[in-house]
Amino acid sequence: MRRKWMLSLALVLASGVSGYLGWSGYALALPVAIAFPALWSTAQSRQTAGLVAVAYFLAASRGLPQGVAAFYQSDVWPGLILWLAASSGFVFVHSVLWSPRRDSWNALRYSIAMIVMAVPPFGIVGWAHPLSSTLYIMQRSKVLVSSA
Repeated sequence: MRRKWMLSLALVLASGVSGYLGWSGYALALPVAIAFPALWSTAQSRQTAGLVAVAYFLAASRGLPQGVAAFYQSDVWPGLILWLAASSGFVFVHSVLWSPRRDSWNALRYSIAMIVMAVPPFGIVGWAHPLSSTLYIMQRSKVLVSSA
């Protein structure tokens, strides 16, 4: 029991670090955000998977409350409410699609989660999407060819 609890704590902390470093504003740190899917799929329970998603998203979007306050020249409370509402959508999607089975369907379930988080209504608040960091890295390494 203690080992399972320690593993869950380690996954949540690693997910928070992944979100914090990956979305720190430094382009070279973006690859760290790619660790989130692996951490999410390693979770031993739905509750742990939800906590992993919470840690990642709250850490990745930590600047949102101050950004909303600065943009609307208001108090920080509207930003905190938006921050928590957006993270609840992210956590909901990832908690629902997580499964305790360790099979080849894990990749499909995460792919579905990525698609759901890329389109409205959840996609509107999906600014810490791990796919964004992947696309940026691919573009910078000239893997993607842009038509200009």
